[in-house]
Amino acid sequence: MPRGVKGTAVIYQHTCLFCKREFSSKKRRQGCCSFRCSGFFRNPSLPTAERFLKHVNKLGDDVCWLWTAAQDGHGYGCMMMGTRGIDRRVAKAYRVSYELFVGPVPEGLELDHLCRNKLCVNPKHLEAVTSKENTMRGNNQTVAQSRQTHCLRGHELTRDNLYTIELNKYGKRRCIKCCRSRANLNSAISRARACGLLRAQ
Repeated sequence: MPRGVKGTAVIYQHTCLFCKREFSSKKRRQGCCSFRCSGFFRNPSLPTAERFLKHVNKLGDDVCWLWTAAQDGHGYGCMMMGTRGIDRRVAKAYRVSYELFVGPVPEGLELDHLCRNKLCVNPKHLEAVTSKENTMRGNNQTVAQSRQTHCLRGHELTRDNLYTIELNKYGKRRCIKCCRSRANLNSAISRARACGLLRAQ
């Protein structure tokens, strides 16, 4: 039923033909609540496997399957999942591939690209590992620092030469010998300034 005040536009209450959600519109005709629902109502989505393979460039079973559709901000392929407007979500393309051809990802694990190619969706190039293992296999700065065996001054980074908390707020391990040398130098400078031997800058 329309509702409104004299002199203003009449607003009609409708039920979306696709997601069945109630919405308001100035149009008298029954329709969908959004362009997304309208598209799904007129052109029902294909099965997940068919939609997925439509955007995959398969060059062979043992080489990378390149994703040719949308990408997220980190360079990974992504696609829309779900059949109804209220269930729509964005899923990683490589995760969809693993669940289609291998099975569900075990709880507590995440998928690692063995080929290091973010756009690859070949299930043979994916392995379910822990979050720590996935991070340690990467090539970022944190991993490079964790593999470092000596500090910049040549001190060995063993358990006895590291603080109990190995990572400070900047995510770097701290060498005890270097920190002690720096503290001794600062103390010597402070004493020299106190005695007038060194002018403060």
